[in-house]
Amino acid sequence: MYGELPTPERNGYIFTGWYTSSSGGQAVTESSVYSNVSANKLYAGWEKGKYTVTINPNEGTFEESTGETKYILEYQEEKNIPNPTRVGYTFDKWTVTGSESEVTNNIFKMGYTDATLKANWKINSYTLTVNPDGGTWNNSTSSQNFTLDYKGTKEIPNPTKDGHTFTGWEVTGTNASLNSTTFTIGNGNATLKATWEANDYKYITKHYQQNVTVDGYTLIDADTKEDTGKFGSQVTPPVNTYTGFTSPSPKTLTITSNELNNLVEYQYARNKYNLTINPNGGTYNGTTSNTTSEMYYGASKAIDNPTKTGYTFTNWTVSNGKMTDKVFTMAASNATLTANYEANKYVVTFDANGGSVSQATKEVTYDSTYGDLPTPTREGYGFKGWFTSTTAGTQITSSNKVTIIVNQTLYAQWIPYATTKIKNLAATNTNELRIDEHEPTGQQTFATTEYRYWGVTPNNYVEFNNELWRIIGVFKVDDGTGNIEERLKIIRANPIGNYSWDSSDSGVNGGNGVNEWNQADLMNLLNSGAYYNRTTGTCYNGQNNATQSCDFTQTGLTNEAKEMIGNVKWYLGSHTTFTVKTLDMYGYERESASGKQCTQNNNNCSDSVTRKPFWIGQVGLMYPSDYGYSANMTSCSSTTLYNYGTSCKDSSWLFNSTIDQWTLSPRADSSRAYLMFSVYSDGRLYNDTAKYASGVRPVTYLKSNIKIVDGVGTDQQPFVLAK
Repeated sequence: MYGELPTPERNGYIFTGWYTSSSGGQAVTESSVYSNVSANKLYAGWEKGKYTVTINPNEGTFEESTGETKYILEYQEEKNIPNPTRVGYTFDKWTVTGSESEVTNNIFKMGYTDATLKANWKINSYTLTVNPDGGTWNNSTSSQNFTLDYKGTKEIPNPTKDGHTFTGWEVTGTNASLNSTTFTIGNGNATLKATWEANDYKYITKHYQQNVTVDGYTLIDADTKEDTGKFGSQVTPPVNTYTGFTSPSPKTLTITSNELNNLVEYQYARNKYNLTINPNGGTYNGTTSNTTSEMYYGASKAIDNPTKTGYTFTNWTVSNGKMTDKVFTMAASNATLTANYEANKYVVTFDANGGSVSQATKEVTYDSTYGDLPTPTREGYGFKGWFTSTTAGTQITSSNKVTIIVNQTLYAQWIPYATTKIKNLAATNTNELRIDEHEPTGQQTFATTEYRYWGVTPNNYVEFNNELWRIIGVFKVDDGTGNIEERLKIIRANPIGNYSWDSSDSGVNGGNGVNEWNQADLMNLLNSGAYYNRTTGTCYNGQNNATQSCDFTQTGLTNEAKEMIGNVKWYLGSHTTFTVKTLDMYGYERESASGKQCTQNNNNCSDSVTRKPFWIGQVGLMYPSDYGYSANMTSCSSTTLYNYGTSCKDSSWLFNSTIDQWTLSPRADSSRAYLMFSVYSDGRLYNDTAKYASGVRPVTYLKSNIKIVDGVGTDQQPFVLAK
């Protein structure tokens, strides 16, 4: 056995035993059996020792702790040691105890005994700034600086400032404090700033108004005002507003401690205004013009009365100011005196000049308007107006000023209605106009006298719808309500185109249309379709509802034209043959026989449309009898309309050799319910199938109050219409 073995020592290490090798090998103890050991050599075994380092921040803070902090480190182990902190101090260094322990650049290296690190500190110094803020402290008005160690103190007496009361120090700085007059500095630079409250002092504001004589100013005692203001502050007392005076600009006063100097005085200039005297058509102070003069507010002036021929002065209208017993006192703005007079009155007598008037006389006032004037009436004439003579003179309206100086007579002048104009022409112009008397017949339950143009070239042209139309004549008609009145019947000088009277699908009358005007395609075109609305559209022009595009944007009815026409009861009586005389045809047209008198049951009579004996509307077509009467009835009265093609056509202004022309009247037939009378281009009255596209010349009746105001009826000087 080895027996007792020595115990070696090594700084920073702990002996772990003897071994047969310097690294590894077998452990050998005192009881180990000795064997042949190479070189008879044993090796000591070691491990590093562990030791405690204690960090003492010495009233500071280390790693967020104000107490000691301990770490266990191996011998020669390194650890980062950040600097500690301490309020009011700056870290200087560490005091290190312990064998071989050391700190270099915040790196601690462990020795081979327990170690201690103790912080060392240097106290900080800070600057105190004392700012009197406009006052005086320590015999100076400027800020003063002092250096104090952390938690150092200094006595701070109160400052002074003219016109102010010291209210205390404003303290800034971390942990700085002021107790009474003792200041303690904290851990940073600090400032003491004096705070002040300005003292109050009295000031006075006075107001003066300029005298009406402009020779000085007078104090307005009641408006003197006393106020207070802070010393050194600027006050701007408000300026008052006085009627009739110009306010001065506001003044600014700096408050001082001498109250005698705290005074603001305002002077208000008296305004001048214009006085305009308007004699209002009369004479004042020798002139008829307005006179203007300046007056101070509140000043007074004597005003004489004006004069005016034909008037009596009554008073002045005063705009601003006051008039008392011919003395005017100026107000606070420009003023006008306008003379008032009472005008003379005159009597106007109304002469109806062939008519009748309900009011015979009226009293009017000079220089006023005539006002409402009566409206006389005269059968067949439109009232033109009141004039100063029977045929010429000056027209007087309700808005005319009365300028007469004696009583006056006004005469009614008249414009004949279009119907009256034509009737008057018929009395003398028998070469162009004929007069026919008709007793009640059929649906026309009243007797009528008709005035018709006849012949080849009668002067019956009229400007209507911005184009040439021609007058058929004057007729008594029913306006659709039972009211009977005379109307002017006109026809377009030329066709608007060739269109079907009516068409239908193949299952209705074989696609040939229906001879009933109330539902006819042409009636719709003329009264609610493209022609009536002066637009484009689709028009019928053949069998089986065949159509074509049509454009009436230039030839359709204008709004002005539509305002001149009205509803009329049109007669839809039929006849079975075209070999009929004009007078007889006139009667058939007014009967109630319909255009459908089928005795044969075939597709040409298959429609189910109810026939009506009349139609109420605005735009239709000529009757066959209109064509008949347009010829020379002296030689043609016994000629059938069918035979007009031989010679009567040559004396008719309605004849057109270039086109067939539709009429309004249906032709009744036993096997066809679609036939219409048409004036052929050879002059005959014959029947046509409604589907055919024949010439369409719209016909209408003008309202009874439409007038002819110009023209002679030629194509170069047509009659001119007016409402």
